[in-house]
Amino acid sequence: MSVNINSFKLYYEFLANKNNVGLTLTTDQLSIVGNAAQMLPFTADYETYSQTGVVSNYLKTFLKIGSVYQVNPNNNVIPYPADLQYISSVRYLYNGTQYKAEWVDNIDVADVLRPNSLIAPTADFVKWQYVDDGIQVFTPNAISVYLDYLKTPTVPVWGYQTINGQQVYDPTTSTDYDWDIYFLNRIMGIFLQMIGINLSSVELSQFSQMFTAETKVII
Repeated sequence: MSVNINSFKLYYEFLANKNNVGLTLTTDQLSIVGNAAQMLPFTADYETYSQTGVVSNYLKTFLKIGSVYQVNPNNNVIPYPADLQYISSVRYLYNGTQYKAEWVDNIDVADVLRPNSLIAPTADFVKWQYVDDGIQVFTPNAISVYLDYLKTPTVPVWGYQTINGQQVYDPTTSTDYDWDIYFLNRIMGIFLQMIGINLSSVELSQFSQMFTAETKVII
């Protein structure tokens, strides 16, 4: 379940007003800072995943598993998905069983493809590399590939209509966060710190530090 952008905005305003900060954000600032706040733990958690193989609960929100792509027989390239941020794994089907394809560093491709190479790709030992326009799959057969990847977090947008000179929330032109309310305090703590720094608010910066400590937020 995603977090409604208006609920996020009301929560932020409640916390700011409760501490007499008295700061308000434009809709553009709300979107920009909100996106930056969700991307910070996304990147940090991905670094942990890349080093340990452990996918955090937060990252699981953005994990897309088993998207099927047909390899282009002309160049063996699968175009990057439009919402791709990081690739988790590339899998293929062989004799009715799925296997993980091996990633090959671009500088090692020449050795892999060398005639009579002992590490050359085969039907049951598929390899892949990054190229400019997608993922190049090395296999002697035309195959379908199962791609697991982390999608780019959706940029939040607080849409509105102007009524009697006031901006009124409009859900039809708004975009909510992808993540569940379970992560609200984690993102809010980062959000408040960013605002306090960017808007030079000592009060908000101090409050954000207390907020993260009290809610045990790990940034």
